[in-house]
Amino acid sequence: MSHLIELTANAWKQALQGLGKVVNKHNQLPVLSAIRFNREHGQLHLQVTDLDRFITHHVRCPGDDVQFLVPFEPLHKAVRDAGKNESVRLVWEGGDEVFIESSVAGQMVRQCHEVPYMDDWPSIPDITVEPAPVTDGFKSALQQALDCSSRDESRHVLRGACLDTTSKGDYIVATDGHHLFSANSFRFPHRQPVIIPAHKFLTWKAFAEDGDWDLGVQTGKEVNEVTHVVLQSEHWTYVTRPLEGTYPNWQQVVPRQSGGTTITLNEEAVTWLQTNLPKLPVADHGPPSVELAGKDGCLCVSANSRESGRLELTVPGATVAGPDSTVALDRNFVLKALKFGFAT
Repeated sequence: MSHLIELTANAWKQALQGLGKVVNKHNQLPVLSAIRFNREHGQLHLQVTDLDRFITHHVRCPGDDVQFLVPFEPLHKAVRDAGKNESVRLVWEGGDEVFIESSVAGQMVRQCHEVPYMDDWPSIPDITVEPAPVTDGFKSALQQALDCSSRDESRHVLRGACLDTTSKGDYIVATDGHHLFSANSFRFPHRQPVIIPAHKFLTWKAFAEDGDWDLGVQTGKEVNEVTHVVLQSEHWTYVTRPLEGTYPNWQQVVPRQSGGTTITLNEEAVTWLQTNLPKLPVADHGPPSVELAGKDGCLCVSANSRESGRLELTVPGATVAGPDSTVALDRNFVLKALKFGFAT
């Protein structure tokens, strides 16, 4: 029996762009360089895995129920070369080959490719938890937290964002040991703290814009054991293993707000800093630091270099309350905070 799956190139591209962030095109195991197609009741599910995570794209595609594997790279090439309104078709006849059909110069071209065995597909995690809607702001907070997580492979537990349920209110936290991000006012549908590993799919703009998100945490048989984390949007399901280990007591390093100096930035000040901080001179050694000084109700920014000497500028649109005070910071952290919307 011949099975046909047909989508426009534009629909294929939306799916393959996300799937390509996980599938390993050069893996020695052919099954990990393939997409699992599973059509049930007119709903098509395209799935890839790297063993630690499974990503599935859901799209309407009428036809008979069927499941088979297709190598990612030849399908990606056919879709890439097709016009956005042209169709790309898959034809599978039940054997160990699949036909990819696409239009070239107005003519339909069919190419044959060997498919991996369906029995080689890794076991799909058994998810019994029902994901629940997350609080407004969760998506942006998670993405910002992951942007602050560690890239150091030796600091395994810091290579993700912690959903901390052990404090008053639930937090999203991440740090690389040099800067730390935390956001609260959440209420997660689980009570076990869990660390979501950083991955480029989670910070992909199209995933964030794909409707509301639901969150689910699958527990195991052991006390406080978490086996998988599930994030769902309108067209995507992301299932990942959490990072193992205990997250550090991050709250002990957060400065307590008791008096001191407060600098408030309006839109003009934020724009000025984003434009000019990267242009300030940089010292020959050490991090690209800048000094922020609250003096006489104004905010001054200064930097040093051997060639230019000391340069000090007053920031328009900034107000300062409290005693005069000065702090030196890595300008990259200041710019990241401004990008995230921090203005105090």
